[in-house]
Amino acid sequence: MNKKQKYALILEQHPVLFHGTDARIIAMDERQRSDLLLSCKEVIRLLWNHFGPLVIGEGKIDVFRPMYDTDEEFRQFTLAASMCYHMRERNNPLFGHEALYLTSIESSARKYAQRAGYFGEIGFVAYTMIEAAFRTKNTKLLPESLSKPIARFAEAEHEPAVISVTGYDPSLLKTELGDEIKIIRGFVRGSDFRYLGILDLTQYPMTK
Repeated sequence: MNKKQKYALILEQHPVLFHGTDARIIAMDERQRSDLLLSCKEVIRLLWNHFGPLVIGEGKIDVFRPMYDTDEEFRQFTLAASMCYHMRERNNPLFGHEALYLTSIESSARKYAQRAGYFGEIGFVAYTMIEAAFRTKNTKLLPESLSKPIARFAEAEHEPAVISVTGYDPSLLKTELGDEIKIIRGFVRGSDFRYLGILDLTQYPMTK
């Protein structure tokens, strides 16, 4: 199968791809998105220098449980700490935050959209770590100029949205990890993709 046939097969099997986001992110201009992304990255860098040694290691993270009122709140913190670890320590390629992620499964896009209310996964991690800094009285580690914009976005009313994308260039699709898409026995392997091109998401249908 040559490349042209491969790309035609991708379009045939996945004529519509979905992107889960928050409508407020789409409404931002490029500078606003860039500034918030940089703030999230810096917050994670600063706080992980402190929290990293406290939560890495078997059982260590359990000392934070009394600081949270409910099991769900603590679960959110442990999830954020795990994601932070994979971002900072493991350099996991799944966390390529400048990439645009698309999926062929609409329900998956809806799931992603729920976390987009924190400004995507990176915003979820940054905000959760900010909350942890307040709970442990370590806010001195964090300039308000960094934390306030993140908290303001996260604490405002979320507007989860799913965008239906068509007319994309299939040659610019990669796997979630950024590898080449494989065709196995005439089927596209995988359902979640990283798009290497630029798409104007305001031009596509949005559902909430």
